[in-house]
Amino acid sequence: MRPTVLVLSLCILCGCASDYVRIPDDGVPSSSKASSQVGRLHRLGVLPVQLQMSGGNEALSTSQWDSRRDELASDTQAMAVQFLAQRKGYEAQPLTVNVAVEHADAVRATGRSYGVDGLVLIERWFRRPWSFGEGMLSLATANIPLFIGLAQVNQRTSIYETASGKLVWQRSMRGENWGNDPVLPCYREAGRCLDLYALLGDLDAADPVLDEGLARGQMPDSERTALGYAESPIDLLNVATVRDRVAAVIDANGRAHVFVASTELRQVHEIVVNGNEVVDRRLVRPGVSPDTIDAAFDARGRLHLMVDSEHHVLEDGVWRVSQSTPWEAAGVDAENVRLLPNGPDLIWLFAIPGGEVGAPRRLEIYGFGGGAAAIVWPWVTKGQRTIVVRPDPNGFGEWLALDPTGYMDTSIAGAGSDRRGNVHLIYRRSSGGIVAESSYRYAKIDAKEQAASASERMAPRDSPSGILRVRAVVGDALPSGATCPVISVDPESGTALAGYSHLRIGDMWRETRAWPMHKAFCWEMRTASAGRDAFFALVLGQDGSDGRPVELVRLAGDAWSVPVRVGVAKVSGVFGIPAYALAISGADDGRLFLVWPRESGIVGRWFMPAP
Repeated sequence: MRPTVLVLSLCILCGCASDYVRIPDDGVPSSSKASSQVGRLHRLGVLPVQLQMSGGNEALSTSQWDSRRDELASDTQAMAVQFLAQRKGYEAQPLTVNVAVEHADAVRATGRSYGVDGLVLIERWFRRPWSFGEGMLSLATANIPLFIGLAQVNQRTSIYETASGKLVWQRSMRGENWGNDPVLPCYREAGRCLDLYALLGDLDAADPVLDEGLARGQMPDSERTALGYAESPIDLLNVATVRDRVAAVIDANGRAHVFVASTELRQVHEIVVNGNEVVDRRLVRPGVSPDTIDAAFDARGRLHLMVDSEHHVLEDGVWRVSQSTPWEAAGVDAENVRLLPNGPDLIWLFAIPGGEVGAPRRLEIYGFGGGAAAIVWPWVTKGQRTIVVRPDPNGFGEWLALDPTGYMDTSIAGAGSDRRGNVHLIYRRSSGGIVAESSYRYAKIDAKEQAASASERMAPRDSPSGILRVRAVVGDALPSGATCPVISVDPESGTALAGYSHLRIGDMWRETRAWPMHKAFCWEMRTASAGRDAFFALVLGQDGSDGRPVELVRLAGDAWSVPVRVGVAKVSGVFGIPAYALAISGADDGRLFLVWPRESGIVGRWFMPAP
């Protein structure tokens, strides 16, 4: 008996989980999630949802269930159609005909009749909860009935290709309905009948580029898509990629300047692209593997590059190290330096020790171990504060410190500027120790703000340049649901996109709709303005056998588009991070330059958005 119980116990671990199966062309099920042809079945017909209840129900009679089941099935079908269209980008429509999907001829005939590429069948089985007597019987029989119930499928989505009539994708969930009866909330509300994210979340998003190259995860060399026209990919730097960092800016002549910090070479390179050709290459800095690089133009058109906190300026075609920085002028150390894009001049962001701007001391408690063997120690610190500095006619303007008199560190998560110099920031407030805290806040610094009066300024300090002028900036909480600390600003209108969920228009927030990639990580996304309050996001998709798909989506109005796959990202080495080498930059004429890594090097391509 014991071996049988052990085997059945192992079954329950597998049975309670959900199953994902892609069916290759040979009809043999596979657990691989790579290059599924479902993403190329653009037009899907959703068959009537099958809702079945077995057994009686004390609170809900069989006749009550039967009288409402068709209405529930219709409402659930409509929600599935909406999910496929808005979340996955398919052309989805509800069908009223029931199809014998086990017969390939019936699937093919339905595809021809309704003009669809695939049929979606969603099934849900409800089973009556156990009574006390049934529970005792299960215990008396070593829980064998429970194990069998938990191993049975209770939700399933199947997709059939109408061209061949074959099953090409399937997602199942297992586990008997016991305890709280799920049929009751379904009876009251159709939205409780299915878990659409669980059933359809792993489904490949529709790819609007119809080309065989997409089956291999590659966009054709040049292709006109629903979002615009993509030029051929360009090899920027041919070297093995691991944890490379990149930055990209576009100059007034429309040339892209791409900076690559190669971990393999331990060098920082500048690659200049004009049209579809690399026209210049420069070695900026040898012998380094920086944590951050960032670039921007100043009001005179000079190009600046930060390699960690080391400042470089391009003059007469040669990169030179410059000591002209706000922190060096004030005699303090700086970390996490950023240069804001699109501003009328250089706008600096950097972190300095909190004591330099009058931050108060705080006590943090650290420790390890437990009980009598625990070691605990206090740590008194003033932490770090993030500073924003604009230029002025005399060099550098006053220092704007984020939450300087608070008790928490501040660090930049995302920042952007418009042509007038208005700055939008998302910053993180945090403290360390055993009881650590962390939250994100938003702040806008108006370019028209005048210098603070003497009474508003914080206590001045002596510095090599004289009295350091510091003013406090305190942000507000992000709107509810804004959890992605990435920001991009329209250089003309000043509208800001916070993550992928909210727009800041003037002094108001507006929520966006139809984000098509709900599993995307914020740190694997880059955004850029497309002008006229429209934005693009370059996002790494889910893992495939060839790498991570690089997908482009557009926000127009308040709704996101269907994603377009522009390439595949992959780095060498188990500990490589492709997101570090992801970049997007916008030109004045509306073009975008996109950058991502391959195993053999860094590549880029131009993209011209459709009107």
